[in-house]
Amino acid sequence: MKILPSEQLTFRSNLSKTDIIQKISENAAVVPKQIFALRNKDFSKIFEGIIEKDGFKISRTINYRNSFLPLIQGKIVEKSTHSDINVQMTLQPFVKVFISFWLGAVALALVSILIVAISENRFEPTIVIPLLMLIGGFSMTQLAFKYEYKKSKQELEKLFGAALS
Repeated sequence: MKILPSEQLTFRSNLSKTDIIQKISENAAVVPKQIFALRNKDFSKIFEGIIEKDGFKISRTINYRNSFLPLIQGKIVEKSTHSDINVQMTLQPFVKVFISFWLGAVALALVSILIVAISENRFEPTIVIPLLMLIGGFSMTQLAFKYEYKKSKQELEKLFGAALS
């Protein structure tokens, strides 16, 4: 199991690359993602982000706060009979760094407490605190990402009129 969640998908669509880009453009507020935005979000659009000629970098537009909302990066590969849309969903870069640091610091604290407990040959009840923090942080990251991943996957399937290949 991966410590930091990410998913890779390939959608197969009968649409051309141009049609796919148009569908994304119609359903995405095409603005650079802002971390500390003081603007009003356009909730009439399903996604927000950047659209390029061969792909996109978007995330779902939500009216609540979830730091584990996937960053959806897609590359469109046009074939003779269909188009493949290769999608990778990962945590936002800042969240990746923060969670890595946080889980690393808690794991270091747990190991330190374990070393002291083993060297002094006694059980320390304080072992439970970083252990629960480690399990809680890992679980929260995985569950919140999976929740948003499923919603994003469904929206992309509807948008592309595509099935996973």
